Amino acid sequence: MAATIIAVLTSCSSNADSSAPTKLPPTNSVSPTPVRPPTPESEVEAAVRTYFKVANEAVKSGDTRRLITLSGPSCPCRALVQDIETVYANGRADTAGFDVRSVIVQEIQGDTAAAEVQYVVPAYTVLDREGRITESVPTYEGHDYNSLVKSGGSWLLENTFNMNASAVSH
Repeated sequence: MAATIIAVLTSCSSNADSSAPTKLPPTNSVSPTPVRPPTPESEVEAAVRTYFKVANEAVKSGDTRRLITLSGPSCPCRALVQDIETVYANGRADTAGFDVRSVIVQEIQGDTAAAEVQYVVPAYTVLDREGRITESVPTYEGHDYNSLVKSGGSWLLENTFNMNASAVSH
């Protein structure tokens, strides 16, 4: 049986003019690059960026269920959840969202961390259910200092302090 398999393989790979099997080029075996586990700093930065990404999704959809899971129950950032729910109970926010410019992890001590975030919220309007403008919000630049706590293997926003929110005229 082994001779039959070898004969079939030889005939499949042989040249019409030659009875010798064709040699295959050598393969370069590349060993995979070892994957390094994420650093605490990269985890904290990712958690902050995820919070703002999910906040933008909630602002667009009105669904705050995922956003609420990214912060502790006493975080002042929970006010955003209530603001979104209030807007969507009466209408929607048109083009509202955060444009994160930078996240700088300031320190990490055990299961606590601090990160500074700078962002811009472009001007947007709040519309009622009929699509009428109820509020026009000007562009503003935010500069927040966030404290995070690691809970169940995930970083959660625990507190936020608005360091500089100023209106920008364009």
